[in-house]
Amino acid sequence: MSRTRKGGKYKGSNFASQFKQGLSMQSPMFAVAVNDGSTTEEEAPVDKIDGKPPQLSELEDIVDEKVGSSARRIERQNWKVRAEQEAERQKAEAEAKALEEQRKQEAIQAEEEREARSQGQEILDETTKKGIKAAKKEAKQTAKDEKKGKIADIKASGVKGKAKRKAKRKARKEFRKDKKQIRKNKRTAKRNRRKGK
Repeated sequence: MSRTRKGGKYKGSNFASQFKQGLSMQSPMFAVAVNDGSTTEEEAPVDKIDGKPPQLSELEDIVDEKVGSSARRIERQNWKVRAEQEAERQKAEAEAKALEEQRKQEAIQAEEEREARSQGQEILDETTKKGIKAAKKEAKQTAKDEKKGKIADIKASGVKGKAKRKAKRKARKEFRKDKKQIRKNKRTAKRNRRKGK
């Protein structure tokens, strides 16, 4: 039977009294052992006076101070600034690329329009005899001006000898090609006009 059912009070056993006495007397049994096996009073884990563990304020502070929030906050702010700068740089690059692409498209379109004018594509849109004649004259003049401009550019560039002759020959060849295309467009426009009657 248990002692509590008898109504008797627990008065302590042999080991309990030894433990209590050892705590109060700072027995070496309750001290921390050093490497050589000897014990010192400083190494005892309990308070000398009342046998209670030492207060928190009496313990040596072995925990490093928290590295903290200010360093993390600064790092986070720096990261945000770098992210914003990167986003701005990418946006500027994208805008520059789009602008360059637009300029290329405009240059290609202008070249196609100039080529169409010099080859007399506008002749095909005319429906009257006078309109066809005027469009042919304008296209031929445009082709001449283009040839003169190319030859002037060749002279201004300072190219000499064989390269200069080759460039001039290319300009004259393109002019002949344009004249041929103008004649072809004029014939097509005349045929279309006659069919329309």
